[in-house]
Amino acid sequence: MQATLSNDTSARCFLRLSERSLNIAYTDGAAEPRIHHTIHALNPGVDQAHQVSAILDKSETGSANHCDATLLVNGPVLLIPADEYDAETAGDLYDHTFTGHEKEEKISVGMEQLSCIAVFSLDKATRTMLEGRYSHLHIYPCEWPVWLHFQATDQHLHRNPLYGYFHDGCLDIFRFQHDRLRFFNRFEVEQAPDALYFLLNVWRQLGMDAETDHMVLVGEQPAELKERLERHLRHVSVNAPAIDTDDEQTTSIADIPYDLLLMQERLIKH
Repeated sequence: MQATLSNDTSARCFLRLSERSLNIAYTDGAAEPRIHHTIHALNPGVDQAHQVSAILDKSETGSANHCDATLLVNGPVLLIPADEYDAETAGDLYDHTFTGHEKEEKISVGMEQLSCIAVFSLDKATRTMLEGRYSHLHIYPCEWPVWLHFQATDQHLHRNPLYGYFHDGCLDIFRFQHDRLRFFNRFEVEQAPDALYFLLNVWRQLGMDAETDHMVLVGEQPAELKERLERHLRHVSVNAPAIDTDDEQTTSIADIPYDLLLMQERLIKH
């Protein structure tokens, strides 16, 4: 994947929000737009909307005329098959599945490419503040661009491999089948033995073959994980974005989370 920019001259703003951090990435609207990226720490014990608003006020995006903003939310995601989705019960089902989010607003996003609905949560005051700041706010779970990227590319080359996406101290494990998500779950991991246990457990649960099937690792995985997996599986690969930029941008872009980088590329090129 090449992190390149088209000649679209409109300024674009991309936000990525998790419990402890806010990423801001945007293009400057120049004839040859450039990616700008910053990371800001958040205190989970302080009002999130107030913190995010203060950060945006001080950032260059605060003075730019961004009509549209895309927000990626990092948090638990509930996937419901499109033909089983009920808007009236989706929020209750989410709260029953994931505790601690009862006071947050539940957001549902249809993913036609995967034939399902993603349900996730966002602080109500934060959403209200952002919608007041931007004329259009597009909200997705942070996994969304990752799913679409691999659903359209590598899975067709490797017989629907098992993917492990590492981000924010978590491991998202997923696999496709016939252009649908056959499996998706998130686990908290800190070290290679934890990740190895979860990946191999799901591998066996799905009945995958150690000689012919593939494991694909994405994101910042623990050291030595690939080598440990190769003791059990024949085909293990690491997928990393190829950054095609000049030297001045490389440092900034290299720090962008994988999902945010994919989202930027997807929207800027379309």
